Order: sequence, then structure tokens, then C-alpha cells
Amino acid sequence: MIADGLKRRFDVILTESLDRLSRDQEDIAGLYKRMRFADVSIVTLSEVLQSLIEQVTLMREKLTDQYHRVDAKNSIATRNTAKLNLVLAMTPCVSERKSTELRRRTLSAVSL
Repeated sequence: MIADGLKRRFDVILTESLDRLSRDQEDIAGLYKRMRFADVSIVTLSEVLQSLIEQVTLMREKLTDQYHRVDAKNSIATRNTAKLNLVLAMTPCVSERKSTELRRRTLSAVSL
């Protein structure tokens, strides 16, 4: 494998873990140094799985954050609409046309 790697017959060594290549840390270090010199990457499945787990976790956090932002925005808009309806109901001097216009302006300002 080392000879083939040095001849660039492959680009990547894929292994379950580094101890599958050798039990001796010194041998692994030497193999890593030789393969790096030949531009051959050594990739372990544990690295790949860890990378996938990190990506999925990051994606889940982003989606959760986005959901909470949208939920908070909708909640604020709902509360503001309810407050506006209560104020308008308690203010009989506001005409129906002005009330509708005021509702429209307030809702468009809340939805920004």
C-alpha cells in the first residue's frame, strides 16, 4: 500500500480508524508523513461520521432558531392585533373608515 501510494495509484486511504492501519503510533506517523508527501489523504470513517453529525446538528439549530423567530414574530403580531381591536372597540368616537385604515397601518407596521 505504501509503495502504491508513493506511485500515486490512489488519492485517498479510507479506513475505519487509524488503528486499523497499524497498532504502532510511530508506524502511523510515518505512513501519514509519506502519504502526505505523495498527496494521498488518509480519511477515517469516524472523521466522516463526526463531520456529518456536526453538519446535521448545525442545520437543526438553524432551523430551530428560524422557527422560534417566525413563531415570536407571529405571536407579537397576534398580540398587537388583539390589543388594537380592544382599543378600537373601546373608542366609539373613531369612525369605521378610520378604524379600518388604522388597523391596516398598524398591521403593516407590525408585520415588518
